[in-house]
Amino acid sequence: MLGRLVRRVAVQSLDAIVVRGKESERTPVRLVASALDQARSVVGLDAVNREAPLPTWSGAHPERPMWESDKKKLHKFQVEKGIVSEQSEAEETEAPAVEAPVKVFYKRGCPYARAALDLLREREIPFEEVDIKGDDATLGWLKIVTGSRTTPQIFLRGESIGGYDELRALDLSGELRERVQDDEQTVAEAELAARRAEADAELAKSRADAARQAADAAKAGRKPKKVSLAVVGKERSPFEDLLELGDAISQEALEGDALVARVKEVLDECRPMVQADGGDIELLDVQGNVVHVQLTGNCVGCPSSQATLKQGIERRLKTRIPQIEGIASPQLQG
Repeated sequence: MLGRLVRRVAVQSLDAIVVRGKESERTPVRLVASALDQARSVVGLDAVNREAPLPTWSGAHPERPMWESDKKKLHKFQVEKGIVSEQSEAEETEAPAVEAPVKVFYKRGCPYARAALDLLREREIPFEEVDIKGDDATLGWLKIVTGSRTTPQIFLRGESIGGYDELRALDLSGELRERVQDDEQTVAEAELAARRAEADAELAKSRADAARQAADAAKAGRKPKKVSLAVVGKERSPFEDLLELGDAISQEALEGDALVARVKEVLDECRPMVQADGGDIELLDVQGNVVHVQLTGNCVGCPSSQATLKQGIERRLKTRIPQIEGIASPQLQG
């Protein structure tokens, strides 16, 4: 105890002597202070670093990549210690899973697997990772499909592309990004085709019902009842019936900011009907008497977008602002 106290006093005294000596205006004193500072370490009386203030903590936890098996063990430990609840984990897993374009089978601890996962994260390509360490059934399946028992084994949309070296080669050539984007475009086109097929089926059903009612009316000798058919496509806007085409706002010609403001008012009248289907209207510009707009949200790629623009928005603008000649949009064909 006494020795520790003596050592602390000696260190603090040497600190003060060295600091004052190095700040002296006399060259010999500064040289002696520097020599004393170097010699003190020989006898174990090094300077004590002053304690720096701790940086403030924002409360955020740095995201560190972990193996899936380690994530499960960590979550189990957190649940047992009461850090998180089972319910919170269940709520997180309730979100619908989106199929990732890339699937990586790996063995925990494989450096090539870690490199492949890091590359996919760096390129921001969605992927699914499967730890097959100890899973003999999956290992046997991979042996049959790929002809190799090494890991990682990487699949792109169900097609085996090999391991890390093959993934790296595809990335360097730019083919990896192109294939992922092509697959995403194919999925979007398939979804659009399904929506169009559903609309065509609804239209065919409506026409069949109308024909059946007309035939029944003819047999009964009465006048066929007029039936409203479901029209889907560019011939008719899905919200056209909701537009009350009344008197024009003003007959006077508008220019500049006044015209833009009036166009925005009319578009705001149409906007709720478009937003009801998950879309929106964006005003791009007003050039002369032509209004440039585009549809966003669910309206992008919708079969009825042509009718929404021409029979809906354009008709509304022409009626409410007579000087408007028409609209232009990158989504209009022709």
